[in-house]
Amino acid sequence: MKRIILQSILFFIVICSYGQSHRLAVLDICDRNLETNKENLASALHMAEVAGMPYLLTTSLEEAQKYPFILLSSSLRDETFSLSEIQSLSDYVSAGGILIAPFIKSTNYFELFGINGTNRASTRYWLNWDVIGNHPELEWVNEDLETQLPLADAGYYRSIYTRAYSIDQASVLANFEDNSAAITVNNYGNGKAYALGFELKDVVLRHLLNKDYKAEHTYCNGHDPTTTLFIIFLRDT
Repeated sequence: MKRIILQSILFFIVICSYGQSHRLAVLDICDRNLETNKENLASALHMAEVAGMPYLLTTSLEEAQKYPFILLSSSLRDETFSLSEIQSLSDYVSAGGILIAPFIKSTNYFELFGINGTNRASTRYWLNWDVIGNHPELEWVNEDLETQLPLADAGYYRSIYTRAYSIDQASVLANFEDNSAAITVNNYGNGKAYALGFELKDVVLRHLLNKDYKAEHTYCNGHDPTTTLFIIFLRDT
């Protein structure tokens, strides 16, 4: 359930501004991060494919920058990009590009995303959208089961790993239950940089494989409006 609404927000970000036939570049940075598997990449691709979106999969930053939107597969670490590549990425956003990045760890990217700190923890159980802030990205979040999303059952001994961001220039789209920033957007030049406080595998693949930490609103005989919202969202874009 949580997976679909998070996808909906991502796809609204991607679809609402551009009319080009190829809107999204999925930039695979798994090898750059020396990841031993492709769980995050599989999750990013699943999100694009479920939406029926045309997209480019590439490991080339230069190629990805030809597209108006870039979704990074994995976290941003010190070793992910060189300083010259970080400058190129910043120039891309400043020129009007849209960058969506999960789990930002390195301080090298803080200015781009309008943050000045991050805190990693596995003790955050809820994500709450800022539905009263008139954010265009959250237009379709208007039901109780959508506005507060479980990351794990509150009685479970742990949750997924999350990163809370300390805000500098960014705006907060969602908070964790401790009121720390979970999802942010920074207007950078003519573009925008979105920071997600979780890894994609934890909100997509983990749920597809039923390996989540009991992160459901209801377990049986209950209607959840998320799928309906997702369908309406796709129909109206």
